[in-house]
Amino acid sequence: MPASGLNRRFTEMHRSSERGIALAHVCALADLYQVSVQALVLRLEELRRLPNGTWARLEEEGFKVRSAQQVLGIDAKEARSRFNAEEDDTYKNLELNLASPLGGR
Repeated sequence: MPASGLNRRFTEMHRSSERGIALAHVCALADLYQVSVQALVLRLEELRRLPNGTWARLEEEGFKVRSAQQVLGIDAKEARSRFNAEEDDTYKNLELNLASPLGGR
């Protein structure tokens, strides 16, 4: 996840919320970037947008990603299938181009 785009979106969400960033925001961002909530939290920790150890604390407290996604109406399976359907041809073409010398030229 590119730092500039993620920082911008994180800042927008933070500014638009009276209470600051909530887990709902993090789940929505993960859905937007089509990455796991864990990957997003760890990236936000790396960018110093969340305190180090946030993911470890969530795990210790029993945070359930699937439960949160269900409450928020985020369907992870739908996002994966949408991604696969849209990107299959792109990746097949990329694979073919990479298999040819000089990218098919």
